[in-house]
Amino acid sequence: MKITKELLREKGACAAGYRDFLKEYPVDKYPDGVEYQELLDCCAEKNFSYGSWLLDAFGKTDEVRKIDGDLIVEKGIIFAGQMEVKGCIKAGCGIKAGWDIEAGGGINAGDSIKAGGGIKAGWGIKAGCGINAGDSIKAGGGIKAGGGIKAGCGIKAGCGIKAGYGIEAGYGIEAGWGIEAGDGIEAGNGIKAGYGIEAGWASRQAMASRLAVASRLAMASRLAVNMAFMLVCAAVSRIKLNARSSQRSARRTSCAENSRKRKMTQCEKVLRHLRTFGSITPMEAIQEYGIMRLGARCWDLKNSGIPVVSEIVAGKNRFGETTHYAKYRLEDGNVSERT
Repeated sequence: MKITKELLREKGACAAGYRDFLKEYPVDKYPDGVEYQELLDCCAEKNFSYGSWLLDAFGKTDEVRKIDGDLIVEKGIIFAGQMEVKGCIKAGCGIKAGWDIEAGGGINAGDSIKAGGGIKAGWGIKAGCGINAGDSIKAGGGIKAGGGIKAGCGIKAGCGIKAGYGIEAGYGIEAGWGIEAGDGIEAGNGIKAGYGIEAGWASRQAMASRLAVASRLAMASRLAVNMAFMLVCAAVSRIKLNARSSQRSARRTSCAENSRKRKMTQCEKVLRHLRTFGSITPMEAIQEYGIMRLGARCWDLKNSGIPVVSEIVAGKNRFGETTHYAKYRLEDGNVSERT
């Protein structure tokens, strides 16, 4: 397959990548385009991100690259098919293949390692960033990644497995030594390690869960204390209101009984009420003493030298409507019995 500028436009290549393609492969020299793998090799050498996008956009091929010795490059490695290397694979940048990546020795990349199929190494596998395989990941030694490790099937290492982020496998995870992840560890099947298993996310999650439970218990305790305090305050308020109501009722009863015993005049009843309660309204005069003309009686008291003053206050009638009425009181608040 040959890649042309028309195909790049059709796949939605970025403007910078399109310009670099025309600069590297001018139309007058490459009228029919450039071979797919040749372009991938060029991108791996000059701009790994372009090659990674190109492989994702145009897909993998059935080509198999077999190398008897080691495969060592300063930049990256991008191959659309399957890679079979009897020795070691080492790249200063990333390694990406459309199908499997197999090495008789170790696999080492300064950036990420990604395969559409599986990743298999006779020795260890190491990546500066993440390791991602559509199938399984197997290593005779350890597996170490600065980022996460993800496999569509299982993950198996002869030594330990260590990831800066999470570890995820469609099937099981097995390590001859320990398993350590900066984030979570997730497997569709079991997880087995010769030594310990440590996940940063699991530890933080457990701590967060404990803190959340403790916070909820503390909040519930505070709510219970506040509710009990409010109930006590309400009970005390009711007791005080009942006591004041009883005292006021007793004073009114005593005042009414004294009025009946002595056969006091209406003016005397009004004056005694003012001295006892401080003020009187027309409704109170009618209900307590049957006095229908409170204003006239207060006028009589004022003419006799008792300083009775009035003020207009607002209130509600039985229909809930706003109404205004007079409220009478003693001006100095202390008039002698003799007067």
